[in-house]
Amino acid sequence: MIYFTADHHFGHANIIRHCEREFTSVEEMDAVLTENWNRAVKPTDTVYILGDLFFRNAVLADDYLQRLNGKKHLIVGNHDKNWMKKTDLPRFFESVERFAEISDGSHKITFCHYPMMTWKDASKGGYMIHGHIHNDTRAMYFPLYRTMPNLLNAGVDINNFHPVDFNTLLKNNIAFKEQSLKQIDLNPTLTEKEVVDEIVDGIGGLVGNISEMAEQALKSYMPIAEDIIAGRITGENNIGYQLDFMLDFCWDDKVLTLYKKVLRSIKDKHPDLVVSYIESYKNLWENEEPEQDEE
Repeated sequence: MIYFTADHHFGHANIIRHCEREFTSVEEMDAVLTENWNRAVKPTDTVYILGDLFFRNAVLADDYLQRLNGKKHLIVGNHDKNWMKKTDLPRFFESVERFAEISDGSHKITFCHYPMMTWKDASKGGYMIHGHIHNDTRAMYFPLYRTMPNLLNAGVDINNFHPVDFNTLLKNNIAFKEQSLKQIDLNPTLTEKEVVDEIVDGIGGLVGNISEMAEQALKSYMPIAEDIIAGRITGENNIGYQLDFMLDFCWDDKVLTLYKKVLRSIKDKHPDLVVSYIESYKNLWENEEPEQDEE
């Protein structure tokens, strides 16, 4: 049997609040995710992991991996770089790639951590399976995303925190997209084509206002940054929670400057946290180191 999954974030306490996961602690989350995994996956099954398996985990990745069943294939996500450096990858994974194309015997499938607009065999009924977006329906691309039935989110947040087979993945994604449609007020007199046209036009407007989005982010995070710098927000988890949100907008120079200012302000009290978020910034926004040609 082949299973698909993504975005566990084992060890990441703040993901519980980010994605509104109903766990009381990171320990409970990790235990439930592990139990769910092994209840679904047998040692001889194949599992495709669409990235972000661990993040800011205090427990070594090896300790988790040796308890997780299945023949594992990793599609690398934006939060996987640090733990991968400390792990004997061939010991735990059949393959480690950033992008892959397979056939499961019934479907042609493209894998990437990030959702793609098009892919090989998209016009012929091929599927694209991804992670990264968790259960977020607020992103500017989402109105178009939900019109694409062959674009499938393997994230645990919409798959009942289990690795799932293809049919279950398909069913869960239909439910995820239908639920998001209930949150918008569509004009019932419009044809399906007119609805899609309105959605696409809306995306164009959002893309055109991307600088305005950055300005809004800066306004939102400025008082939060001031509270951290003044010591009104304390504790590593609380500060980290705010930095996680700010990090998403560090492609903007002004937000990045604010992010750095916060890190400098807490470097004496929370040096390990600062190191962690410098690495997180590098992994998310800095270019990969150039590969050296092998002689």
